[in-house]
Amino acid sequence: MNKNLVPALSLLFLLGSCNKKIKEPVEKSIEEPNVLVIMSDQLNIKALSCYGGIVPTPNIDKLATAGVLFKNGICNLPICSPSRAAFFLGQYPHEHGIIHNANRIDYPTEEVADTEEAITNEDPTFVKYLSKKDYATHHYGKWHLTQEPVDYFTDEYDEHHQYADEMREVFEGIKKQPRDKWMNWYDWILPTVRSKKFEKAIELSNESFKKKKYAEFVSKMGRLELPVEQNFDVRVADHAIKTISESEEKPFCVIASFNYPHDPNVIPLKYYEMFDPEKIKLPENYNVYEKLFDDSWSRTVVKNIGEDGVKEFLRIYYGSVKLLDDQVGRIMSALEKTGKKDNTIVIFTADHGDMMGEHGMIWKSNNSFYNGIMKVPYIISYPERIKPQITDVPISLVDFAPTIMSLTNQSIPASMTGKDYSKWLLNPIEENIPQEYVLCERMISNKKSLRTKCGEEQMVGFSLMNAEWKYIKYKSGEEFLYNLTTDPEENVDLVKNTLFDGRLQVMRTALEHKLKDVKFY
Repeated sequence: MNKNLVPALSLLFLLGSCNKKIKEPVEKSIEEPNVLVIMSDQLNIKALSCYGGIVPTPNIDKLATAGVLFKNGICNLPICSPSRAAFFLGQYPHEHGIIHNANRIDYPTEEVADTEEAITNEDPTFVKYLSKKDYATHHYGKWHLTQEPVDYFTDEYDEHHQYADEMREVFEGIKKQPRDKWMNWYDWILPTVRSKKFEKAIELSNESFKKKKYAEFVSKMGRLELPVEQNFDVRVADHAIKTISESEEKPFCVIASFNYPHDPNVIPLKYYEMFDPEKIKLPENYNVYEKLFDDSWSRTVVKNIGEDGVKEFLRIYYGSVKLLDDQVGRIMSALEKTGKKDNTIVIFTADHGDMMGEHGMIWKSNNSFYNGIMKVPYIISYPERIKPQITDVPISLVDFAPTIMSLTNQSIPASMTGKDYSKWLLNPIEENIPQEYVLCERMISNKKSLRTKCGEEQMVGFSLMNAEWKYIKYKSGEEFLYNLTTDPEENVDLVKNTLFDGRLQVMRTALEHKLKDVKFY
């Protein structure tokens, strides 16, 4: 973590002020709280100013000062669908079995098996339980979990059906322009303008790279020639704002799920011009590579576009984060105007991170467990009951579902393996911390994209971490150990340093205990 993190966050606060048994909820509040989930996609915490990062994000910062900011929040598998399923189900990916991206319906241009499985009406998501408790449940934005329509969302708005239909006439008009003037991102037809320097970087890239399936998503990064109001994330916010503003007596659960800063790496002029690539600094560990990931797409992209290309990527990424922050501000302003903010549980998070140039990689397309893709922003606000703080306590996305069940005065179903943090949130003393370590995993999906309870056969690797230590074990037997206190950038692997043999054994044992706790064995 950035060495300036703690002072920066402290200043913000000064300015702003695996038990499977059914578990009973925390003490009931008089009025059922509303629930607002704000989820981004592929967001590295080091981009956010409330985490000591690069981009000024005053609206997310304001939410952080009003709630609990977890410095050590992680996803449970750094891929979109597996991670989102863990969040909504309260189950680890090896349990729920969605270890592939669910593309058949949500990304209809992708060629996937007809047998692909994802979330169905039978799955016990926390939203389903809220709906049964007479919450008005709404989902706007990226779901990426569809196998069949679910009946508990009062209304929905997604990127490749409703939004694509709204934009169909615009997209068809853009197609009439020369082919080099637009990007085809899963049938979003996006007019882009590349910088001269980036064009040169693409010219110098390997010819075989230019022929790769997703090369266009890289080679046409740039300025988006569409008005801001036609941006998908802006329209997601529009829907959330309308629903929140019109909410009445019935409690609501609104999910605003944004695509940014995930690709397509294109951004409207206003945001594109906010960051000068000439002034952007590459991460200090940009040239600290691990050979294990040298053939990954994340590394291949960087090797082909070079430093100038990475700086252009970061320019767009930072601008995307700025646009995202503006939408958070719009939504939170609408919530405040209703007078319901104090009785609304708000979580701001992401499904996973982005390497953002660290260790010579961008995007998430590698099998590493680096914090860049494993850590996620994790902010929970509930002014009526939870006091603001910044904490080193580790937490993961799988823990949100049981926690929200408890905070909304419901019993936690036996299906949810994640830990309930409600007791600690309401009374943050050491004895109430639910777990010492959090777990991230990687699994190999099957060719038919079926949901399968995973075991050793599907295992790629595991990572166990807390604020001080991270241990990684791959199926190959390769291990990594990082002291996150002295080496937050994960530059120095301590596995072969005999001074840390004791700690290595502690972490090996802790991983074995955790895997038994989460029913992997």
